Amino acid sequence: VAGAVRDKRMIGLVNVVYEFLAALCTENTKVQNELVVLLACSLSGDGSVAEGNGAGQVDLIRTHVQLENLCPEQLMRALLSQNFKVSSALGRNWGRFILATLNPSHLTSHKGAALLQVLSSMVICNKRPIKAQQDLVRTLIQGNPQQQALLVPEDS
Repeated sequence: VAGAVRDKRMIGLVNVVYEFLAALCTENTKVQNELVVLLACSLSGDGSVAEGNGAGQVDLIRTHVQLENLCPEQLMRALLSQNFKVSSALGRNWGRFILATLNPSHLTSHKGAALLQVLSSMVICNKRPIKAQQDLVRTLIQGNPQQQALLVPEDS
Protein backbone atom coordinates (compact mmCIF):
# COMPACT_ATOMS: atom_id res chain seq x y z
CA VAL A 1 0.00 0.00 0.00
CA ALA A 2 2.83 2.43 0.84
CA GLY A 3 4.29 1.88 -2.66
CA ALA A 4 0.94 2.64 -4.28
CA VAL A 5 0.61 5.89 -2.29
CA ARG A 6 4.18 6.86 -3.23
CA ASP A 7 3.46 6.04 -6.88
CA LYS A 8 0.28 8.16 -6.82
CA ARG A 9 2.23 11.02 -5.26
CA MET A 10 4.99 10.67 -7.86
CA ILE A 11 2.46 10.63 -10.69
CA GLY A 12 0.83 13.73 -9.20
CA LEU A 13 4.20 15.45 -8.92
CA VAL A 14 5.16 14.65 -12.51
CA ASN A 15 1.80 15.99 -13.73
CA VAL A 16 2.28 19.21 -11.73
CA VAL A 17 5.74 19.57 -13.29
CA TYR A 18 4.18 19.20 -16.76
CA GLU A 19 1.58 21.88 -15.91
CA PHE A 20 4.34 24.20 -14.66
CA LEU A 21 6.46 23.66 -17.78
CA ALA A 22 3.42 24.36 -19.98
CA ALA A 23 2.84 27.65 -18.14
CA LEU A 24 6.54 28.50 -18.32
CA CYS A 25 6.82 28.03 -22.08
CA THR A 26 3.49 29.53 -23.17
CA GLU A 27 4.27 32.35 -25.63
CA ASN A 28 8.03 32.01 -24.95
CA THR A 29 9.83 30.67 -28.00
CA LYS A 30 13.21 30.51 -26.29
CA VAL A 31 11.90 28.32 -23.45
CA GLN A 32 9.92 26.19 -25.93
CA ASN A 33 13.04 25.49 -27.98
CA GLU A 34 15.07 24.64 -24.88
CA LEU A 35 12.39 22.31 -23.51
CA VAL A 36 12.07 20.50 -26.83
CA VAL A 37 15.79 19.79 -26.86
CA LEU A 38 15.73 18.74 -23.21
CA LEU A 39 12.60 16.58 -23.31
CA ALA A 40 12.14 15.40 -26.87
CA CYS A 41 14.81 15.90 -29.50
CA SER A 42 17.43 18.15 -31.02
CA LEU A 43 16.49 20.96 -33.38
CA SER A 44 19.02 22.04 -35.96
CA GLY A 45 19.34 25.59 -37.20
CA ASP A 46 17.32 24.77 -40.30
CA GLY A 47 14.41 23.51 -38.19
CA SER A 48 14.97 19.84 -38.89
CA VAL A 49 14.65 17.37 -36.06
CA ALA A 50 16.96 14.68 -34.77
CA GLU A 51 15.38 12.22 -32.35
CA GLY A 52 17.19 12.33 -29.03
CA ASN A 53 20.13 14.56 -28.26
CA GLY A 54 22.82 12.26 -29.59
CA ALA A 55 23.52 10.85 -26.13
CA GLY A 56 20.92 8.12 -26.12
CA GLN A 57 18.09 10.45 -25.09
CA VAL A 58 14.59 9.25 -25.90
CA ASP A 59 11.52 11.37 -26.47
CA LEU A 60 10.46 11.54 -22.82
CA ILE A 61 7.18 13.26 -23.59
CA ARG A 62 6.06 10.52 -26.00
CA THR A 63 7.07 7.88 -23.47
CA HIS A 64 4.92 9.55 -20.81
CA VAL A 65 1.88 9.78 -23.11
CA GLN A 66 1.79 6.00 -23.09
CA LEU A 67 1.87 5.72 -19.28
CA GLU A 68 -1.41 5.55 -17.46
CA ASN A 69 -2.28 8.66 -15.41
CA LEU A 70 0.59 10.79 -16.75
CA CYS A 71 -0.63 13.82 -18.68
CA PRO A 72 2.05 15.58 -20.73
CA GLU A 73 -0.47 16.64 -23.38
CA GLN A 74 -0.88 20.19 -22.02
CA LEU A 75 2.87 20.70 -22.34
CA MET A 76 2.83 19.21 -25.84
CA ARG A 77 0.17 21.74 -26.87
CA ALA A 78 2.13 24.61 -25.32
CA LEU A 79 5.26 23.57 -27.20
CA LEU A 80 3.49 23.25 -30.56
CA SER A 81 0.71 25.82 -30.77
CA GLN A 82 2.80 28.99 -30.95
CA ASN A 83 6.17 27.89 -32.31
CA PHE A 84 6.26 27.17 -36.02
CA LYS A 85 9.81 25.78 -35.86
CA VAL A 86 8.91 23.26 -33.15
CA SER A 87 5.56 22.40 -34.70
CA SER A 88 7.14 21.78 -38.09
CA ALA A 89 10.02 19.78 -36.63
CA LEU A 90 8.01 17.59 -34.27
CA GLY A 91 4.71 17.44 -36.12
CA ARG A 92 5.61 14.58 -38.42
CA ASN A 93 6.95 12.31 -35.65
CA TRP A 94 4.43 13.29 -32.99
CA GLY A 95 1.56 13.20 -35.49
CA ARG A 96 2.36 9.63 -36.51
CA PHE A 97 2.79 8.67 -32.86
CA ILE A 98 -0.49 10.22 -31.71
CA LEU A 99 -2.48 8.64 -34.53
CA ALA A 100 -0.88 5.27 -33.80
CA THR A 101 -1.74 5.70 -30.10
CA LEU A 102 -5.35 6.81 -30.59
CA ASN A 103 -8.14 4.36 -31.13
CA PRO A 104 -11.93 4.74 -31.05
CA SER A 105 -12.11 3.67 -27.40
CA HIS A 106 -10.08 6.77 -26.51
CA LEU A 107 -12.88 9.06 -27.70
CA THR A 108 -14.69 8.69 -24.40
CA SER A 109 -11.58 9.29 -22.30
CA HIS A 110 -9.71 12.39 -21.15
CA LYS A 111 -6.53 11.01 -22.72
CA GLY A 112 -8.15 10.74 -26.16
CA ALA A 113 -9.53 14.27 -26.02
CA ALA A 114 -6.16 15.60 -24.88
CA LEU A 115 -4.35 13.79 -27.71
CA LEU A 116 -6.80 15.17 -30.28
CA GLN A 117 -6.08 18.67 -28.92
CA VAL A 118 -2.35 18.05 -29.39
CA LEU A 119 -3.03 16.90 -32.94
CA SER A 120 -4.94 20.14 -33.53
CA SER A 121 -1.96 22.12 -32.27
CA MET A 122 0.23 20.36 -34.83
CA VAL A 123 -1.84 21.44 -37.81
CA ILE A 124 -2.47 25.05 -36.73
CA CYS A 125 0.27 27.27 -35.32
CA ASN A 126 -0.36 30.86 -34.24
CA LYS A 127 -3.86 30.54 -35.72
CA ARG A 128 -2.35 29.73 -39.13
CA PRO A 129 -2.68 26.33 -40.79
CA ILE A 130 0.42 24.27 -41.49
CA LYS A 131 -0.51 22.68 -44.80
CA ALA A 132 2.18 19.98 -44.74
CA GLN A 133 1.01 18.84 -41.30
CA GLN A 134 -2.63 18.92 -42.36
CA ASP A 135 -1.84 16.81 -45.41
CA LEU A 136 0.14 14.33 -43.31
CA VAL A 137 -2.66 13.89 -40.77
CA ARG A 138 -5.25 13.51 -43.53
CA THR A 139 -3.11 10.91 -45.32
CA LEU A 140 -2.48 8.95 -42.13
CA ILE A 141 -6.16 8.93 -41.19
CA GLN A 142 -7.33 7.99 -44.68
CA GLY A 143 -4.83 5.13 -44.79
CA ASN A 144 -6.08 3.42 -41.65
CA PRO A 145 -9.70 2.27 -41.17
CA GLN A 146 -9.34 2.30 -37.37
CA GLN A 147 -8.24 5.93 -37.48
CA GLN A 148 -11.06 6.80 -39.88
CA ALA A 149 -13.43 5.71 -37.13
CA LEU A 150 -12.04 8.55 -35.01
CA LEU A 151 -13.58 11.02 -37.43
CA VAL A 152 -16.67 9.08 -38.49
CA PRO A 153 -17.96 6.93 -35.63
CA GLU A 154 -19.80 3.79 -36.61
CA ASP A 155 -23.54 3.65 -35.95
CA SER A 156 -24.41 1.76 -32.77
